[in-house]
Amino acid sequence: MKVWIAGQNGLLGQACKKALEGIETVGTSRDDLDMRDRDAMRRFVELTEPTHLINCTGFTGVDLAENNKEAAHTINAQAVEEMGKLGIKVLHFSTDYVFGGTKRSPYSIHDTPAPLSVYGMTKLRGEQRLLDVNPKACVVRTAWLFGHGRSNFVTQMMELMQKNKEIRVVEDQVGSPCYADDIAKAAIGLLDAHGLHHVVNSGSASRLGWARAIHQQMQKRGMEFICEDIKPAQSREFLSDARRPAYSVLEGINLRCWEEALERYMEQEVLCPVA
Repeated sequence: MKVWIAGQNGLLGQACKKALEGIETVGTSRDDLDMRDRDAMRRFVELTEPTHLINCTGFTGVDLAENNKEAAHTINAQAVEEMGKLGIKVLHFSTDYVFGGTKRSPYSIHDTPAPLSVYGMTKLRGEQRLLDVNPKACVVRTAWLFGHGRSNFVTQMMELMQKNKEIRVVEDQVGSPCYADDIAKAAIGLLDAHGLHHVVNSGSASRLGWARAIHQQMQKRGMEFICEDIKPAQSREFLSDARRPAYSVLEGINLRCWEEALERYMEQEVLCPVA
């Protein structure tokens, strides 16, 4: 087995590389290989001869995608379809944002997607196109990622809490906080699976609840901060180009609870903080 990790510098890419320790890998970033260039992808496969591709790439700017529809479509849909034609096993990561958020119980793989944003729509098209051209491919939907080596919601909240005595966080968005290390380990177990899968840490939280849990972990670890109060806010109070689902909790392969995963992550961040 030889695994190509496309998007090796992202949260999931770095986590997948760690999870694949002991297995031969080759990694690419956007600087190494333009995944929009199907001929370049084919040449890379011919040169390096991977047996599997884990696609961690994507146009992930949810708001940015609203005014860059063509670019988002090219990266999130068209390029993913071309990956399915490479003649190797493909595992592709997708998102909870393919759902509209009208449910109040976790979404299963059998629920009908209804994305609210260009980002969500293009990710959905990528899933569909990949499985159409390569039914043996595996699509892993996950959500609300945090992890090591890159900025994420947790590091952003920590920074805000270090600089502000009071912060406001939305309480009307509920989802599944997911630790990239846990998601990557589970995904490696699906390398030879096919079809659609939901993989998340178990439990759910609002953005507000997640922020308060981060605050508690900072207190527990004696980390420096000045934040004394985290107040609830509504999504409409913050300017954004894209609509986000009010509820996007996923049901599927449920890993350890997100609170336990957050605690483990914070332990590691104290030892090796993001620069």
